[in-house]
Amino acid sequence: RKKKMNKRKIFLLTGQPGTGKTTAVQKIYDGLKTKYKISGFVTEEVRNTTKTNRIGFDVVDLSSGSRSSLARLISDNSGNNNLPIVGRFKVNIPDFEKITLPILNQVSNQTSDLDLCIIDEIGKMELFSDQFVEKMRSILTTTTIPIICTVALKGQGFISEIKKYKGVELIEITAFNRNNIVQMIID
Repeated sequence: RKKKMNKRKIFLLTGQPGTGKTTAVQKIYDGLKTKYKISGFVTEEVRNTTKTNRIGFDVVDLSSGSRSSLARLISDNSGNNNLPIVGRFKVNIPDFEKITLPILNQVSNQTSDLDLCIIDEIGKMELFSDQFVEKMRSILTTTTIPIICTVALKGQGFISEIKKYKGVELIEITAFNRNNIVQMIID
């Protein structure tokens, strides 16, 4: 690690699904991980064995590579039938929290030596976790380190709330600007 990052800054990267928000934060992580201590997670698509169909989403710890299910197709008969549903997917809150809550606890611990936090994403599925929402609310209003989050373009409640927080820079990612945004944040 070379140097500390600049003061607290919150970047909220938003945009239509498929515009490259997750790819952008992954590139930011890859560009900064050798210089800074970074904690966070990304949400990755899970495809069937032939890679033709999306069957769900996993949440992946950036530091350890540990992963857990965030959501699976409703037709996938595995597990709990009392899980919340978003579109065609059952959202697995216990598995999501298994990865994300320890990361958020580390970030909210003001004595940790973290330089940056990356959260991908704050969206409809993730908001079914009350603990996630409360931890994120606390982190976004009190933490002293820079934070980069992806957030749904549209949404009520917590999604619209965080876009109004003090110190937030809301950036809409498009296919045309995503590489420039990555470079701007890395610099």
